[in-house]
Amino acid sequence: MKILMKQGCYFVLSATMLALSATVSADQNCRYDGVVVGTDQGVGFRGAILKLAVKNKLSGQVENLRSGNQAQLSFEGKCRDVKKAVQDIPSADNRACISGQTGKIKKVSQVGKTFTVNCWSSESRCIPSLCKNLVYHLGSNETKHSLINNALKDVSLPPSCNAQKTLPPCAD
Repeated sequence: MKILMKQGCYFVLSATMLALSATVSADQNCRYDGVVVGTDQGVGFRGAILKLAVKNKLSGQVENLRSGNQAQLSFEGKCRDVKKAVQDIPSADNRACISGQTGKIKKVSQVGKTFTVNCWSSESRCIPSLCKNLVYHLGSNETKHSLINNALKDVSLPPSCNAQKTLPPCAD
């Protein structure tokens, strides 16, 4: 078990979650399905997970769950890249306070060609009720910002948005 501390938040990363069978090669295809728990909504966490997927050339998806403090995600790609992305989740967004993560990595025969942030919205842009899917196509030159700008091209943003989001302190 590995315990990481980030800004007063404790994050427990289970060793079994990252364990891959000795028969699985780093070059084989793997899939991670998991749930992240903590203060991860309204802080840009899903966008940070999108950046991890782009950086590691992974397909999959991320979405907030109705509980209000959980995000469900999946990564697909080369096993070494999936494992690296999963290890980087606790430090993906310095505004999120991740208190736990559960999930499993398994070998798969095929992987997808896109990574999707389901029902993306933005409190910092004063559009918290917007629900747009951000879809990154593997191998493209898209960035998180170009995907957001494309999603917002037909959206009317409030003329004056000076919202200052105050995040709750991380609970130990």
